[in-house]
Amino acid sequence: MLLSRMHPKEPAEFVKTVIGYPLDTEGGEAVGRTVSGLRQGQGCQLTPRELEVVRQLAEGKSNRLIARTLGISERTVKVHLKTVFSKFRVASRTEAVLSALRLGLVETGR
Repeated sequence: MLLSRMHPKEPAEFVKTVIGYPLDTEGGEAVGRTVSGLRQGQGCQLTPRELEVVRQLAEGKSNRLIARTLGISERTVKVHLKTVFSKFRVASRTEAVLSALRLGLVETGR
């Protein structure tokens, strides 16, 4: 349901793009295993650095603060964000964080 709201015409293709392999759409177990694998970082096409940037973004940090925290330039942060936006098929920082939350790549501080 989540994926169909994000990309109503191609939810399975969206998942394939993000995690790097197609879903077995038969049965709910496949989806559970996929999300579990994402939480463990298995099969996800985000690079480790992109994942770090998304996690910093989820904490509400600015590009400047993300750059300082990770020891990279602001320009590099922007490049990573642009790539993440493309992989998640989103257009904003907020949408990227929401997608990461929904896919289990980041967790809330609750």
